[in-house]
Amino acid sequence: MNLKFVDILNGISMFQLVLFVFFLLGKSKNRTSNLLLAAFFLTQFLSIADHFISSQKLFFQEISPMLFYLGLPFPWLWSPLFYLYVKSLFFSDFRFSSKHLLHFIPFFLFLQYVLVAFHFKGMEEKMTMIRHNQLLTAQSSLWLNILISLQIAIYLVVVLVLYHNYQKRLKGVQSNISPVQDRWVKIFIFGYLAAYLVTILCRAGLYLHHQLGELFIFTSFLAFFLYFLLLFYKAITHPDIFMKTEERPEARTNTIPKQEAHSLLKVVHDYMIQREPFLNPDLSLKQLASELKIPERLLSGVINQYRNQNFYDFVNSYRISKAQRMLTDDTFKRKTVLEILYDSGFNSKSSFNQVFKKITGLTPTEFKRTQR
Repeated sequence: MNLKFVDILNGISMFQLVLFVFFLLGKSKNRTSNLLLAAFFLTQFLSIADHFISSQKLFFQEISPMLFYLGLPFPWLWSPLFYLYVKSLFFSDFRFSSKHLLHFIPFFLFLQYVLVAFHFKGMEEKMTMIRHNQLLTAQSSLWLNILISLQIAIYLVVVLVLYHNYQKRLKGVQSNISPVQDRWVKIFIFGYLAAYLVTILCRAGLYLHHQLGELFIFTSFLAFFLYFLLLFYKAITHPDIFMKTEERPEARTNTIPKQEAHSLLKVVHDYMIQREPFLNPDLSLKQLASELKIPERLLSGVINQYRNQNFYDFVNSYRISKAQRMLTDDTFKRKTVLEILYDSGFNSKSSFNQVFKKITGLTPTEFKRTQR
């Protein structure tokens, strides 16, 4: 076996992916998400294995021609599984159902073609097809790559829209967003996007500059190797604590009468000032509504309609007010900005700085300096 650099890289990637799969299958929490992620990694493994076998054609011909083209249909599963995994992270009411199988139609169609065109053939015919690369011509291989790339691009756009809507929905029910959780999903989505773009550029280079073919192939696989490595480094324990929202949109509330709304807002405001529930970093719309004995939908509607804010911004406005008081009060002059952000209900420095600047136009340090 004469291994190239790309084969060694792919060998490491396959070993890494197998570890991922077994790690995920052994986890009991968030079962659906873990199974979808394991399936996503398994399809990546099979696709890389297919390239590895093709690269070492002479060696694997001696073992069995049945090994060839086993992973060829699986790139059609990459983007549907990627999409379903992200969706399972975002929505607490996500359930894998028969309707989701519609996403796998291109895979099943191409699998049927590979089975009939190659795997159902006799042994001698298989050997001939392998030697002469008869299953896919150069032109059909090009079109196959274009179609798979197009499918990935479409699903990536859908996932990015899903992520944007999730962020908006989450801010309607949560007062803090865990930076660990947000970082995990950003790495998973945008890391895949970056690796995909590198692969597209490499494929374009492959057809334009044949003499640099091996370099482009190596770079393409390297991009995904680094992506998988980064996921492994971040540890796949973060999705277990991922905050989710309901996929079904809430029914819209009718317009709340002005007098009733202002009366309700006064009750909420007095409660926020006197009891300071915002000091709880995990305060949610559901919890605050329960404490106030107000229906969730009514509380959310009043905040949206008469404060023109989502729940996230509403609660954080009280946190920033408290932080401002602490930054200007000599009683707290020995406290650091880090201590003040935790004492005002935030759970991360980045979110505190971001919200503080959004409301005041200054960073906490700048604000403290101007007050002095």
